[in-house]
Amino acid sequence: MIIKEDLKEAKERMRAWWDHESTDRPVISYNIPEGTGSEKALFASSALNFNLGKDWDAIEPILDDIETYGDGVVWGGESIPRYFPNYGPGVMAAVLGVTPEYKGGTIWFHRKTDLKDIVSVLEDAKINDTNEWYRRLKRTTRIAAERGAKHGYVVAMTDLGGILDILVSFLGPTDVIVQMRRNPELIDTCRVIIMEKYLKVYDELQNIINSAGCDGMDTW
Repeated sequence: MIIKEDLKEAKERMRAWWDHESTDRPVISYNIPEGTGSEKALFASSALNFNLGKDWDAIEPILDDIETYGDGVVWGGESIPRYFPNYGPGVMAAVLGVTPEYKGGTIWFHRKTDLKDIVSVLEDAKINDTNEWYRRLKRTTRIAAERGAKHGYVVAMTDLGGILDILVSFLGPTDVIVQMRRNPELIDTCRVIIMEKYLKVYDELQNIINSAGCDGMDTW
């Protein structure tokens, strides 16, 4: 169990800050790896941890490090013990059909798609349990949220990405920019399709976090 003695006060101060209310002092957040092995917990919980990019389903060993060593971390100020499921920036592209690639210490999403095919490719991606990456994101989030609620840390939303960033994973940056000028209707159509599916994934993951009993959530 990760113990932060002033957790209640930290959450109250954060809520007040988010609600644009006055606080008794500036809201700050810092971590100090103080106990034996605590640097493992800090790394495991952070956006620098790309272990899920190396093994897409290996969530348990990451959480083991957080739970084993997290109590040795000073979660200072409004720093709330947390875990960020890091599948790379823009993992929504994987839900839509891109195969992620771990390379150079990060995760890349690229599936070159012809302009004439992009709408059908996006429309054909089904957001249900026949979708490998939709299932995977739900599973990882559920395991993390259930263990987080039990062991005293919150869970972040994975980095689904920006709408145009996701589109770039299919068309590349040059084609997206050129088509903004030449065929903005195509870009708008793609944006609408991506956003509709994106919101469904986001809502489902957020519902999983809430249902597990996590009081609050972190972000990437």
